[in-house]
Amino acid sequence: MQNKKIVIVEDDPDVGQSLADFLTLSNYDVLPLCHSISFFFENLDLNNPPDVLLLDITIGNQNSINHLGKIKRLLPQVVIIIMTGHSNAEYLYQSLRQGIDGYFLKGDTAENLLVAIQMGLSDGAYLSPQATRKLLNRIKDFSEDAIKSDKVKIAADFYQLNKRETEILTGLYEGLQYKQIADKLHVSINTVRHYVVSLYLKLGVNKKTDLIRKINT
Repeated sequence: MQNKKIVIVEDDPDVGQSLADFLTLSNYDVLPLCHSISFFFENLDLNNPPDVLLLDITIGNQNSINHLGKIKRLLPQVVIIIMTGHSNAEYLYQSLRQGIDGYFLKGDTAENLLVAIQMGLSDGAYLSPQATRKLLNRIKDFSEDAIKSDKVKIAADFYQLNKRETEILTGLYEGLQYKQIADKLHVSINTVRHYVVSLYLKLGVNKKTDLIRKINT
């Protein structure tokens, strides 16, 4: 069976070469190293495409996540494994949304890199343990935001709030101050105060704590 082909996009030549040597010893065919995203695209041979792409996030002054869509269009079958020192939850979340097949933190073991590659080639997905924790926290935050949004929507429908009243109510429910709401909606603070009074009248309350309590019940 022919060895699987791997391309490494990594701007640190020492890291890239160490990876190439390790993967070659692990019976993978490593294609020429790519030190930049532009070099990768310029030297991509669609007649001899890689099976696996190991992609660092920060390549020079570029964020490779921004190029995942183009890579997927050119190489729909390629297994993409982000290989990075960033455990930032937003990087992880955005990478997963773009359809990557693995997220490997550089502090993880070399053996687990082989696991990540094999899982990707077997239609699985590998996340380094630290990245998994970040993702779970991100999902938890997303779920809590969704619950808050649902409660505001239910209240808006029940009390027949207009669009601006709903926006103001959302800001209050998120714990924002009047000025923060005004800045977020690009309106004056007096406009916010006006709609807060309107909300109090429609919901039959006279202070913010009662307003929040009413939405939660």
